[in-house]
Amino acid sequence: MNPVNGNEAAFPPSVDSCLATVSGFLNAPGEPLMGLDMTEGEAIALAKQHFPDKPYCLVSNWMLIKMDADERSLKAIQRIGSEPYLVYAHKVLQDSAGRFCRGDWVRSTLQVSFTHGGLFETVNTVYVLVGAGLTKTADPDVVMSIHG
Repeated sequence: MNPVNGNEAAFPPSVDSCLATVSGFLNAPGEPLMGLDMTEGEAIALAKQHFPDKPYCLVSNWMLIKMDADERSLKAIQRIGSEPYLVYAHKVLQDSAGRFCRGDWVRSTLQVSFTHGGLFETVNTVYVLVGAGLTKTADPDVVMSIHG
């Protein structure tokens, strides 16, 4: 029973369905992808060297997600200089701009570039992908439904 209102269902069916879909996506297997195999300090130095004017967010336990968008959406994404990829990370290690605490989760905005085997650039941030991660494909609605 839901302690708030005494109903058996904790959430309306639409919310339960959304939670099940997101949970299923997050827990589904993906294709392994190796990020940067270096210390946190070395990874930060690499980000600062190649993106000296952008804040960085060092993450682990991450996923590189390709959004399975239709052709019209893909063209719109590319028109703004982006690609249909984003990063979801279960664990922030360090955020140079102080937006996230160590241990927080984070979902990026769209990819501008992906270089050096683990530097995922968005318009405002470079996500430094440390260690092993996964690649997955998902419907944009699923990806945008991921919340902490």
